[in-house]
Amino acid sequence: MRMRIAVAAMLAALSFQAPASQGPAQTQQPVITVGGRSYATWQSYVQSPLFKQNSMHCITPSRNPTINPSTGFNFSPSDCAYYSTNPNPIYDPTVVYTIQVVVHVIEHTNGQGAISNAMVQSQIAVLNEDFRALAGSNGAPGTDVMIQFELATQDPQGNATNGITTSVNNQWYNDNGSYWNSLAWDTNRYLNFYTNSCGGYLGYVPDLPQGGIVGNNSDRVVILWSAFGRNAPIGPPYNLGRTATHEVGHYLGLWHTFDNGCGSASACYNSGDLICDTNRESQPTYGCPGNKAGCSSPDPIHNYMDYSDDSCMWEFTFEQTNRMRCTLENYRPDVYGGSGPPPPPPPPGDVASINIDVGANGVFPAPASSFGGAAAQPGTWNEVSGTANNVSLDQLDGSDSGATISVSGGNGNFASNNSATTGDVQRLMDDIQDADTSTWTISGLGNGSYAVYVYAWAPDDPTSFSTNVTVVGGSSGTQSCGGADWGGSWVHGAHYVSDEVSVSNGSITIQVAPNGSTPSSVNGFQVVELGGGSVGTAFCFGTNSACPCGNGGASGEGCENSTGSGATLSGGGSTSAGADDLSFFAGNLLASQPALLFAGTASLNGGNGVSFGDGLRCAGGTVTRLGVQVPDGGGQASWGPGLGNAGGWSNGDTRYFQAWYRNPQGGPCGTGFNLSQGLSVSFTP
Repeated sequence: MRMRIAVAAMLAALSFQAPASQGPAQTQQPVITVGGRSYATWQSYVQSPLFKQNSMHCITPSRNPTINPSTGFNFSPSDCAYYSTNPNPIYDPTVVYTIQVVVHVIEHTNGQGAISNAMVQSQIAVLNEDFRALAGSNGAPGTDVMIQFELATQDPQGNATNGITTSVNNQWYNDNGSYWNSLAWDTNRYLNFYTNSCGGYLGYVPDLPQGGIVGNNSDRVVILWSAFGRNAPIGPPYNLGRTATHEVGHYLGLWHTFDNGCGSASACYNSGDLICDTNRESQPTYGCPGNKAGCSSPDPIHNYMDYSDDSCMWEFTFEQTNRMRCTLENYRPDVYGGSGPPPPPPPPGDVASINIDVGANGVFPAPASSFGGAAAQPGTWNEVSGTANNVSLDQLDGSDSGATISVSGGNGNFASNNSATTGDVQRLMDDIQDADTSTWTISGLGNGSYAVYVYAWAPDDPTSFSTNVTVVGGSSGTQSCGGADWGGSWVHGAHYVSDEVSVSNGSITIQVAPNGSTPSSVNGFQVVELGGGSVGTAFCFGTNSACPCGNGGASGEGCENSTGSGATLSGGGSTSAGADDLSFFAGNLLASQPALLFAGTASLNGGNGVSFGDGLRCAGGTVTRLGVQVPDGGGQASWGPGLGNAGGWSNGDTRYFQAWYRNPQGGPCGTGFNLSQGLSVSFTP
């Protein structure tokens, strides 16, 4: 068990005296005064009985028996709870999670506490050696937790940064005052380190994430500045950077190996350190003894969560790994993401459906949002002239899609009031681009499969004019459109043509040319996201009564969310299990809310899904989590390529994928989360 006295009381008993000079060998002034006793060097302090008697290695408050935190998307809330662990295989390491780090260096006005950028970078390197069990490092014998760390390259405002801040403040240097309220970067998104006097301790965290601290400015890891980094000034035995490894273990939900003493051998997931594959331990270890046993088995002296010398620590166990990843996914879902080296950024737009009215819109304004056109797709209609250049496009719900449209060629706008057309049909069809030969490009779309509707009808001479339309990469090739008047309903080949295209570079290109000697026309476009992506088959759509609260979405979507759009999931890359280039894109999520991709070995309810939150859960059987992302401002998230066969699939297998995402209160059912439609992928050589 951790120290059973309050942190505030312990800190009040300590005073930290800042010496005039730096480094481990201090001759002018004591480096630290604790309880009225001064120490001339760091070595004399850490080797003193007082250091051990007061557990100055680490201090964390006792467990709070009133804790009942909200755990979000848990398959089982007890998997990594405050008082228990259930090492569920769904948390076993399969993909690498990357945590963004900011280090706040706090100095005294006399220069004490200064840390070079190189020393900060060395600490990040040590964390990665320990958490990734890198070959050739001290951590090599341990378990690869598949969690890695990198200094942030963007601050919370999006500005470039090296992930290091420096402050000079004597009160903050002495670990007093609420410095975190002034310095903290968004603790939901960044691991905030602070280096200062640390109250005389080597390091601490205020509480485990299960205690409810997540999201507060005070959520932090504090390290004694002289023990931060490789070959740190404190000197042996705590100069190799493993104080930070130990404290990050707490940050990710681990208790000390000796917490609660020996605990119960038969109830090891509910006593002691809540982990069964760490041997029980009655007292912390100091130094690096050849053998030590206090609970009828060898003590785990090499575990990062003991108090051993830095050189003696080299492992997290597999069940500790499982608990840390469970903690990360359920309590800190916004702080990490990615698998292996960061993949190339996805296209900036959403996997979106879009309506576009082309022409002299001042003469005939865009149709009303209730008008669905030939695609039966109601929603916002974008007004675009025949000379469009990088015009931003809105999605059906009126929000920015992230996509743009441009045209090269053509003769500008033209309008003619055809007597047969009325209302919204007139608004769409009676103003046009006098196309001649032109190329339209819609850029910034999320990758996936789309149906493209092209309206190419001449209102001034409909029976004579005809236009050739080619959706580049589409399945239908060049199609002709025109040669008939408006007869009261849509006719394919007369008023519009449609095609399906798979997008892998974020853009759709449409070529328009005269069919014969007559001019050509373009009235508008409709882009319909099909949800299936370039690989996989979409299923389990939110269009039937199975949606739990009457929130059926449009075709190809999941059940509607709190913004009125159902989420979509599409896949890209290849279906070869060995190629490892499969990627996934989710659109119509909630902006800046965490999203989780998961895969199951079976579909649920015949592929129709079962009620789950504000949506339908369609993937079942053995479920594997493939990583959490925080969607961008357009509500799009991506996973892969490089998932590393995370779901254990082989050629010949089929997996059922789905995206879960946070849907804040105010959603259709008010449960707080929703899902995309399903996507089944059959793996082939």
